[in-house]
Amino acid sequence: MKPIRILTLIIALSACVAASAQNASDLRINEVMVFNDSSVVDDYGNHVGWIEIFNTSYNTVNLSGLFLTDDMGNPTKSRIAKSPDATIAPRSYFILYATGDKSVGVHHLTFNLKNSRMIALFDGNGRTIIDSVALPAMTADMSLSRETDGGEVWTTKNLPTPNSSNWFEPFAGEVDQFKSLDPFGAGMAMIAMTIVLGSLATLYCCFKIVGRIATRKKKDKPFVAKNAETGEEASNEVNAAIALALFLLSKQEHDDEYTVLTMHKVSRNYSPWSSKIYGLRKRPGGLSSF
Repeated sequence: MKPIRILTLIIALSACVAASAQNASDLRINEVMVFNDSSVVDDYGNHVGWIEIFNTSYNTVNLSGLFLTDDMGNPTKSRIAKSPDATIAPRSYFILYATGDKSVGVHHLTFNLKNSRMIALFDGNGRTIIDSVALPAMTADMSLSRETDGGEVWTTKNLPTPNSSNWFEPFAGEVDQFKSLDPFGAGMAMIAMTIVLGSLATLYCCFKIVGRIATRKKKDKPFVAKNAETGEEASNEVNAAIALALFLLSKQEHDDEYTVLTMHKVSRNYSPWSSKIYGLRKRPGGLSSF
């Protein structure tokens, strides 16, 4: 039984290693920026070069123990430390900052990209290469990225997409043109404030109009007396008399009438007027007289 258990343990470990290798092989270098002047910042607010890793699989992948290098002669130049943060969700992204100082965090590499000519991602054994890319000459805020996430075709662009899909680059030409016309963002700020204030003013006017319509009182039509037979309007004297009569009727004082009836019990059980004993008198001889 002991050799069988050992064999089972070896098979399980081999399966785990194979699964880990398979997961790591699904990673791709997706985008690289060498000179970062106004793109994303690291955990300390610094603009540094960065490398975006993309997980092409539909499983969570752990980057712990993998190596990144810009020198093929030194494949283990920068090792990603073991950490709960060193994981990539399915079809997601992971940014590594090339600060040249690994001690600042798991997202930081021990080399920078200013003099780099290529980038390579190695497996944890330091020999199996997972992905690599050659870096062309790039200017500030220009990135090298795949046209589609994890795709085969690379391109350079002036509108980087860190932590987002590479193919989503809407109106790139218009954005660059607007940026050249408004380098400090003053025009954008004025446009945004105008839109917001205009929207608020429009809402105010709408609510004001709706409130007036809802609270508007209907004008009462003047009362005009008419002859029921001929339909002719009565004279002013008749209208005045009717108005005076209605006014006096509305101002007439009278007692308040309540619809409550109170019934009191009579102390005697019979009435003398309805009692027959008072209507008869007995006399000798059996005759009665009234």
